[in-house]
Amino acid sequence: MPFASLPDKAIVANSLSFNSGSKAFNMAGMKNAYWHTTSEKLLERVKHNHFPTVSTLGCVASEAAYRDGADWLDQLLVYLDDNHRYVENYVAENMPGVGYTRPEGTYLTWLDFSKTMEAIGAQEKAAEKEMTTEAYFQDWLVMNSGVYINPGSNYGLGGPGNMRFNVGSSRRVIKAALDAMAGALRNA
Repeated sequence: MPFASLPDKAIVANSLSFNSGSKAFNMAGMKNAYWHTTSEKLLERVKHNHFPTVSTLGCVASEAAYRDGADWLDQLLVYLDDNHRYVENYVAENMPGVGYTRPEGTYLTWLDFSKTMEAIGAQEKAAEKEMTTEAYFQDWLVMNSGVYINPGSNYGLGGPGNMRFNVGSSRRVIKAALDAMAGALRNA
């Protein structure tokens, strides 16, 4: 439910809603995010503190996506759901000790490598290099598998020990990344 549709109008009047088709329609570079509010005061603050740049191509792309993209988006959501199921099963079958957290509504997921980090002594080695454990593991994973994924600690509390993995890709690419990571873990 969008925040701006809440029944308490006093709360809604003290809010800004920011939107874009960036994630759903893969238009991050189109520079066409937008906001709305019922509060003139908040609207003036945004106008004062924000320098908007809008791309003509972004406007056209957003209009086309919202007008004609529903079928594509429906197919995408099924594909992403299948990718999540694939990753979940792959990790359970081929990457012992790695946890998987299925997200709610995104193509970014979490793989819990905390046991792997412990097994390779990542915390101690990271301390020697004055870096975080996840950053050390990120480097280790790149060197041993060629796969670059992001440390969960970059995204706030609850992230340590986890790495963020993007399933918004073709199954072939996802399988290749998982195969490479599983191989690195077997050789650790």
